[in-house]
This record gives sequence, structure tokens and C-alpha cells, in this order.
Amino acid sequence: MVNFLHVSDTHLGCTASDVRPMTIKYLNMNFHPIEFDFARAYWKIITYALEKKDEIDFIVHSGDFYHYPFLRHPHPPSEASRNIAVKGLKRLDRAGIPTIIIDGNHGIFHSRRTSTIQSFEVLENVKVITFWDDLINILQGNKKPLIYDLEEKDCIVHCFPFVNKKYLGSLSEDAKDEYLNWLKTYSTSPKDVTEIGITHGMKLDETLPAELLDMDFDYLAVGHNHHFEKISKKAYNAGAIERWRFDEADQEKVILEVQAEHGELPKVTPITLDSRPMLSNIIDANTDDPPSAVVEKVHKYLNTHKLATGFDFDSAYRVKIGVKGDMPHTFWARFNAELSELYNEMIRKDDYNILQFSIGRISDPITEDLELKPGEEVEYLIENPEKDFRKFIEKISPEDYDIDLLTKLFSEAVKRVEDT
Repeated sequence: MVNFLHVSDTHLGCTASDVRPMTIKYLNMNFHPIEFDFARAYWKIITYALEKKDEIDFIVHSGDFYHYPFLRHPHPPSEASRNIAVKGLKRLDRAGIPTIIIDGNHGIFHSRRTSTIQSFEVLENVKVITFWDDLINILQGNKKPLIYDLEEKDCIVHCFPFVNKKYLGSLSEDAKDEYLNWLKTYSTSPKDVTEIGITHGMKLDETLPAELLDMDFDYLAVGHNHHFEKISKKAYNAGAIERWRFDEADQEKVILEVQAEHGELPKVTPITLDSRPMLSNIIDANTDDPPSAVVEKVHKYLNTHKLATGFDFDSAYRVKIGVKGDMPHTFWARFNAELSELYNEMIRKDDYNILQFSIGRISDPITEDLELKPGEEVEYLIENPEKDFRKFIEKISPEDYDIDLLTKLFSEAVKRVEDT
């Protein structure tokens, strides 16, 4: 039997727009506000692992160690996030706790065909498995499994980093088929040992191969979906360590303590992490409303949640407001001045306990195109586009359409836009 921690989606270096212009000193490093939240959660995990070092055999990290590079943001992780990453891993290394990390869909320089986690290999007790160096070698003739053999624990860890099909297809016409054939012919060890799998993907965007779920692992550690989820009797998605998007507002963030033994069901215990509170709401604007009426509705909503209490960084909220209504363009032109004043009131003064304040117009049923600011991610003012798209189709003429098919096509289209 082995005891280990399953950690995922640490997203070190994650930033967001519309936050207070401030930096936070932590462990002698300067962080931006949201970046700090992820760094603090990461450091708590390191501290927890060291406290449990006599009880755990190793740690698995199922991808997205760093947040950047990602999509249209090809810049490297910040200096502060790299420093805290190495400091934490060095402490685990000195304590003799093996740590296995795989690539996710964040933190890869695809143009250079390299990963931000490769530098961790200089640490004796850290094992990294990457897309470009390790998985691509498989497709170029090295058919050896990507494993970490913990012989003294009678345990083998099988590693399956995130596969970006776009870049996989750029290698050769046969690369995708070769990858699928490798998965289909993959076999676990004939030895009587505990076998752990690690991967990064989810069913929703079809990045979690069914073949992995069918393999005879005693535990499959999954990342990518930011919400903790039991996928099957032996497969668990740990989720992110802190809230990133606003559709995670109600999600509890955890790491997992796992006991696994060959041939037995794993015992999985979620360990709750503190998260920064979030609020997300849609405010309806009537045709006859002046801009000041919308601002008043915003104030009323924030006061309902008792946020007019003065600013306190540790307890401050991240807030996102969508303004919805069939308003003329003249309204929005006049609203810009009110909006600027409201924005300054929320994050440049100390009257409200708000760290991030995002407000914008949304249309029905999906958001209008918004200008992407540096450091800002693809994000929706409507937090579940697929759900709202389905509602829209059902509303206009449900009998004329195959709603399930249209919703699936819409979901695939959204995913393709995010991957370009």
C-alpha cells in the first residue's frame, strides 16, 4: 500500500485584469494580487506535505504547474512564481519526498517545443514528464512507457501528459493515429505492484482518452477540470488549488490524500484549501434606465453582500458584474463615464472590500466580443455559454432544431476558438 498526495492545477503566476494596483510581499517576493492567491495556496501545500512527510510516500502533480505561457499569452512565468516554485520543490527534495509532475495545457512554449517544468529535473527527487521531450519521443520510435518506478514502495507511476492535438498533427499526418495506437496497446506492469496513472484532460473537451479510464490502474490522478470530481471508482480529478474563473465561485478547492493498494479501491480524502471569495451577477438594465440607475443597482447588489465595509486584503472579494438589456448605443456611450467612476470607486478607494472589480455589457444569449487586455484570459460574462446557448435555442423554436446536436457543435466551436 502507498500513501500519497494528489495535487493539480497550481497555476503559479496566474494574473487577472481589473484588480487593485498593488503588490504583496510574501516570502521576500513581490506578487500581484491574484498571483499571490495561487502562491499562498501552493506554499500551504508544501508546508502540509512536509508536516506529513513521515506518512506520505510521494506526491503526484497532474498538470498546469505554471499558468503561463497560455494561448495568446506566450510570456514566461513571473520571476516571483518561478522562485516560489523552486523553493517549494527544493524543500520537498531535501525532505526526500519524491514528486512527479506532468505537463498540462498551460506552461508550454510550443514555438520552442519546450516546457517550463523541465528545469525541475535538476532536483534529485523530482521527476517531470513533458509533451515535447517525452511524449513526442514515444511517437518517434521510443516505445518505452513513461513511468517512475518506486521499487522500494512496490509502486509504479505511469505518466500521460496533456496532448495538444493541434501540435501533434503538425508533426506528421500519422502522429494522432500513432498516439492512439500507443494508448490502445499500452499495458500496465505484470508485477504484483500498486500502479498509479497521472494524466491531464477531461471528458467535456475530449482531452481525457477513454483508453486511460479502461486501464488497470489502482488510482488514476487527473487534472485539467478545476472542480474536484470523482470520475470513476479509481479515477479522481483533484481540481485547481485556487479559484481562477468566475464560474468557480462556488467551488471548494482541495488536494487529495490517497491510499492505494494493488487490486483494491483507493481511499481518497479531500483536504480543503482556503480560497478567495467571489461574486458574479447579471444586472438587468431597462430601456428607460439612465446610467445612474444601473450604477445604483450595482451598489445595491454589493451592499446586499455587505461589501461596503472598507478594504481588507485577506478577506476582499473578486466581483464580476454583467449588465444585460436591449439598450441603445447612446446609453452605453453615456454609461462609459459612469462606469469609469464606479470602477475607480471599487478598486482605487478603500470604501469597498473588493480586490477585483470587472463590469461589462453582455448580450443575449452570449457575450459580445470584448477587447482582450494583456494578462487577461478567455473568459465569459455568462459563465456557462453552453447552458445559455441551449436555453436560447429552446426559447426561439425548440421543435425546429436538434438541440443536443446544436449545443454540442456550439461547445466544440468555443473550444476551437480557445485553442487557436
